[in-house]
Amino acid sequence: AEFALKWLQTEARAEMRPSDEQAELQFVVTNSSDKPIRINRIESSAGNVSSLVDQRIIRAKGKSTVTAIFNKGKRTGKHHERLFVYLDGQDEPTTTLHLFVQIPILIDANPQVLYWAPDSLRSPKTLNVSLDHRYIESIEAILYDPLRLDVSREENPKKRHDFILRVVPLNFNLPLRDTIIIRGIDNFGAPAEARIQVSVRPT
Repeated sequence: AEFALKWLQTEARAEMRPSDEQAELQFVVTNSSDKPIRINRIESSAGNVSSLVDQRIIRAKGKSTVTAIFNKGKRTGKHHERLFVYLDGQDEPTTTLHLFVQIPILIDANPQVLYWAPDSLRSPKTLNVSLDHRYIESIEAILYDPLRLDVSREENPKKRHDFILRVVPLNFNLPLRDTIIIRGIDNFGAPAEARIQVSVRPT
């Protein structure tokens, strides 16, 4: 029966906007046989992905659509999830459907961790900050503890929407665990932020 199912595509891609809470991706399947085929169940590789089937019993030469619903939650970046389609009486999935979802990272800080080990040079470290300029124009604030860190911002000459942060602890003799928060507001009025973990292990 599984060979009688012809999928229009088994991979679907979606790019979400920051205001989107979920993405829907559709997979159309045709039953090319002369007998009805029943989809027993569809399992998901991730808890944030569910599915709807418009025709669980696909009549001979008939069609059905499986809609995958991807809930964003707090996720950003690239995600690859799967749906496993089982027919009646099958222990193994007959088909695996692939969802590729891209969620914009409005403020991307790289690296996200700055660490000075006991044998590190006592010099500043830099990180690159880039904005997804389709959705966010500027940074509202860079929050950190000025009694523990010196943070300076430099424009990135290569990219107009990017800048470089130069970070140095004020005292290398004290243990430090702190967070720098880079905050902005996207074009939809929603807050966006990136967090950088900073730690010093003294000698």
